[in-house]
Amino acid sequence: MIENARFCTKYIKETRTAELYELADGYIIRMIENKQIKEDRVIKGKSVYYVVDACENWCEGIIDPWI
Repeated sequence: MIENARFCTKYIKETRTAELYELADGYIIRMIENKQIKEDRVIKGKSVYYVVDACENWCEGIIDPWI
């Protein structure tokens, strides 16, 4: 799915990274911790501000992956 997305930006804090990708109908956040992909979270129906906040929250340790 990520191969169909356009890379937008990356957020980094210590051991956590969030890569933000844009889809035709939403966004994907790739959540990485210690250089390991933890989750690719698809978000649809939300504003770009919501998605950016989710990226920042991942990097800050406020949210954890669903898996």
